[in-house]
Amino acid sequence: MRQRSLHSRVLGTLLLCWIIVLPLVGTMPPQARAAETVTYTVNSELDGADTTPDGMCLADQLEGGPCTLRAALFEANFAAYMGDRAVVNVPEGTYTLSLTTPVSQDAFWGDLDLVGESSSSAYHHQIVIQGTGPGSVEIDADGIDRVLEVQGAVDLELYNLVIKNGLVLATAAEDAQGGGILFNGSQLLMRNVSFQLNEARGKLVDPTFSSQGGALSVENAILDTIDCSFVGNKADVGSAIYTWAPGSDRYAFLYGARILDNEAADRGAVVSTHSPLYLVNATVTDNVTRADPGGAQVCNNAVEAWDTAAVQNSTLQSAGWGWNLTCRNRPCAVRNSVFLTDQVGGAYGKNCAAVSTQINTGGGNVADDTSCWSTPAEADLVINRRDWQLAQRFGRYWVPYGSSPVVNRRNSQCIAITEFIGTTPQWGGLLLDARRNGRDDNLCDAGAIEGLLSFTYLPWAVVPSLE
Repeated sequence: MRQRSLHSRVLGTLLLCWIIVLPLVGTMPPQARAAETVTYTVNSELDGADTTPDGMCLADQLEGGPCTLRAALFEANFAAYMGDRAVVNVPEGTYTLSLTTPVSQDAFWGDLDLVGESSSSAYHHQIVIQGTGPGSVEIDADGIDRVLEVQGAVDLELYNLVIKNGLVLATAAEDAQGGGILFNGSQLLMRNVSFQLNEARGKLVDPTFSSQGGALSVENAILDTIDCSFVGNKADVGSAIYTWAPGSDRYAFLYGARILDNEAADRGAVVSTHSPLYLVNATVTDNVTRADPGGAQVCNNAVEAWDTAAVQNSTLQSAGWGWNLTCRNRPCAVRNSVFLTDQVGGAYGKNCAAVSTQINTGGGNVADDTSCWSTPAEADLVINRRDWQLAQRFGRYWVPYGSSPVVNRRNSQCIAITEFIGTTPQWGGLLLDARRNGRDDNLCDAGAIEGLLSFTYLPWAVVPSLE
């Protein structure tokens, strides 16, 4: 909730608490203390707030004072302010947000909130939220608000979580941003996090309104993800992911991402980035576009990059009029990737478009038109749409079969960006494909899925039995 300044209100509470405990710790500022790791373990699926930051996770308006998720994050935020690294362990279960009555602090109702120092501060809060299983750990906003909002100098790590059913509505004064998570911190690192059925609703509230980031909106921060999925989310622009950090080194690294069944407005794009984008071992398929209220034209854009972009060993598929990859103002590079278009209403789109810039190829790509490069590099191939020999299996991944042209595009290992050190991309060999199968035959297949020998490249009549 952002009716008033979230940063000023929550940080004000923390500062008041700092005054209370000051006699106990002396005059040393928080960031000067020797950092420790403080751990909170959630023990209740109920939603309840801890209104007393004292290092003890107790939802004080619930009988017995259990450690709820909301209470744990409140104490973790305070521990991080005090200079410690805070870890929140969340066991298997569904944690449904249910507090809707406005009270004095945003952290006590609606979405979950984390607030750090001013974004320009050299001192960053260090917070980890991790699902400990053994089964699924779901944080369900149940449509009352987005799931999580982060403001200020916060380095946040998320592991093994499902973020679902967040909803934020645009107003005449403010766009709707981040239906699942709105992150305006310093760095967001995610591993095995799934965003499902979140929505930032703009034009559907009023045709003059707008929304960005149905699942995730990241502003002026680094986004580093591995094996995350974005399924069934909605927004006008960036129905899955929206980033904003123009002219900076704050990148968006999407490694092994699965981006599926998201819905954007006309010309809105599924992934819309205003920061350097690195899309590696990823699939962007089966997303849809809705017509604007009162409009008929539908342009289905998959990835729209307003800053530099590198697409490597990824599979992009779009249907109808539109583009798989649109590069604006800054150059893009494609390598060992698959670009395919499907027909809707008799119309095919184009795979790539370069607006006031160019798209460079590193070779090894397969596409069903010539729009992704003007001059092919080594192992680039343009094919007839009937010749793909790809079948959607295993959760609608595009799997090669028969003599698919994506198989063995290069007589060498797939080389791509596999990690970042600081803000510097590191190149290395891809050892696994998007389904975690080995890329171990020293022959590089284009796209996100390796053509495994165990498939034996079966003929079409047999492939549908594969599950």
